[in-house]
Amino acid sequence: MGLKSILVRSIAPLVARNVYRAHCDAGDRQRKLLKSLVRQSQHIHYLKDLKISSDDDADTISQKLPIVDYEDIRPYIDRILKGKGMFYGVGFQNTGQRPRGRLQEPNTSH
Repeated sequence: MGLKSILVRSIAPLVARNVYRAHCDAGDRQRKLLKSLVRQSQHIHYLKDLKISSDDDADTISQKLPIVDYEDIRPYIDRILKGKGMFYGVGFQNTGQRPRGRLQEPNTSH
């Protein structure tokens, strides 16, 4: 048996055990991540308007958090562009210029 085979046979059970643990704990990890994101973002107007707080459990947060499209969150984006608020932890100072990057409206003139 070669060195490669010996190493694979000794390491494979450890890797398999870690994969199994990650698979079994996936729901717990996702709930903890959601709680952490809400805790870090509890000052955001959008979450305040939905009455989502860091005291809520993951199931309650999921029930309160709707699936939205651009038009649903446009008032919050407009507030950011006017320099009056934050959304998803991203704020802009009102410099009179359009922000670059992810908040620009898509170019629909094809």
